[in-house]
Amino acid sequence: MQMGEESAKSPNVFVLIGLPWFMVHGDPPRLFTVDLVADGSRAGRMLPLFSDSDLAERFAQDHIGTVPGLAGFRPYTRHEATYYLRRARENGTQHVCIDPAPHGQLPRPIPRDIDHVIAAFESAQQ
Repeated sequence: MQMGEESAKSPNVFVLIGLPWFMVHGDPPRLFTVDLVADGSRAGRMLPLFSDSDLAERFAQDHIGTVPGLAGFRPYTRHEATYYLRRARENGTQHVCIDPAPHGQLPRPIPRDIDHVIAAFESAQQ
């Protein structure tokens, strides 16, 4: 999927999937980014959240062949993630979706206000 295609299909959607405690505590660890179809109907930028590379590797092994575009992701620090979320906001993104689904299931995104998510990222960096 090309960057332009992603923007044209869903300019106002970011999707985060991650560990359940992220939804509770709002303190994201590291981010691994991959382009895919987020909910089976719209394309978006997905940022799976993992506390370490071992977890990310297990996720990749579990999902290769089931989630398009997963190969080749690299870690994003919180600082980098905040930067990209700010850029998304500048480009018109209003909501970030956070996945509450158990590990191994396709995401069911819940929209969150992007300003709230950016604030959580910034406070986690301090």
